[in-house]
Amino acid sequence: IVFLVPLLAMAATATASVGPRYAPPDPTLPKPWKGLVDGKTGYLYFWNPETNITQYERPSSSAAPPKSSSVPNSSVQ
Repeated sequence: IVFLVPLLAMAATATASVGPRYAPPDPTLPKPWKGLVDGKTGYLYFWNPETNITQYERPSSSAAPPKSSSVPNSSVQ
């Protein structure tokens, strides 16, 4: 019984991670995005290692940055 206590304490410490960890591989994510899990909240977020951008919104499959919407010019001349 004396030996079980340190083992249980080590197991509890090993599972109580506070930092981020990699999510299971997701083949639907566009390259090079990676899924990460926040160790404190459990929230899934996404990281692009090439640009070092992190975001909670799932990245789109296009590699290009989002285009600004075209707004027609309604000024009166």
